[in-house]
Amino acid sequence: MLTEHQTMVISGLMKRLLNQIPVKLVGTNERTEDFQAKISNLYMLLQKRVFMKKVFEITLDVNMNKA
Repeated sequence: MLTEHQTMVISGLMKRLLNQIPVKLVGTNERTEDFQAKISNLYMLLQKRVFMKKVFEITLDVNMNKA
């Protein structure tokens, strides 16, 4: 169980991390503060990273786990 202070700290850190994700509106160079767009972009970035890990592990027979 988290205390109220711990919850506030974690929430602040998550907000800072989400604000570092560049999300631009389609067809413009304007950044958006839309939470749903940021979460969707984060999901796509994580999915891309996991996919690339599989490419290295399967295709190149490289173990991406730390020793």
